[in-house]
Amino acid sequence: DGAEQYESPQVTEVTYPCTISAWLQSTDAGSGDNRAIRINPGGSGNANSIAIGHRDGASRARIYANNNSVNVTTTDINTDVWFHLVCVFTAADDRVGFLNGEKGSTITNSQSPTGMDTVQIGATWQGYIAEVGVWNRALSDDECVALSDRFSPLFFLEDLVEHHSVYNDVGRFYGVYTTTGTPAKVDHPRIIYPSWVRVGLGTAAAPADRLIPSRFINHSKHVPPDILVW
Repeated sequence: DGAEQYESPQVTEVTYPCTISAWLQSTDAGSGDNRAIRINPGGSGNANSIAIGHRDGASRARIYANNNSVNVTTTDINTDVWFHLVCVFTAADDRVGFLNGEKGSTITNSQSPTGMDTVQIGATWQGYIAEVGVWNRALSDDECVALSDRFSPLFFLEDLVEHHSVYNDVGRFYGVYTTTGTPAKVDHPRIIYPSWVRVGLGTAAAPADRLIPSRFINHSKHVPPDILVW
């Protein structure tokens, strides 16, 4: 709920350019700012932070830098409905969001947070979160749209510093994190994952530690390999 149930992965310091992506569902019809994913120094709050979330009764998706926040698009979002939000922070005066694949206007208000080394999943969020991705680079428009089409962040491994599936205890793949409380688990939109391949095993059965994502074999960034729907 953002107060007693949340997770705080430690990551290598995130700097511009960078990108945050997640599937979100709000259960809060109240007003004010609700940050779903926030990156800041040591979990210290909104100062020196970037974040994604919504404001004023879930009516607008928002992109945050320090205490500055701007609507991603003019499209309303509703409580209890999953939506996808990805925000690209290219520079202090260049950030833009995509709501369900719809690109918003570029935000040019200059904000320069520093020391961002902690990703807070569910920072002040009332609702549910899935498929969190954080990159230390600006994703392309095509990559942002692919994420909204339910492709996992694992298809875009270049400079991916944080991935958390938040699904059936599968957990995360990068970094070290602390869970506070016991966040509830619910069904979320079906996500397309890279397929897993056996390597160097001949006809023998593959132990779990010898399975690797085929994304590591096929390094075509924009053309997904064979897929599995999880």
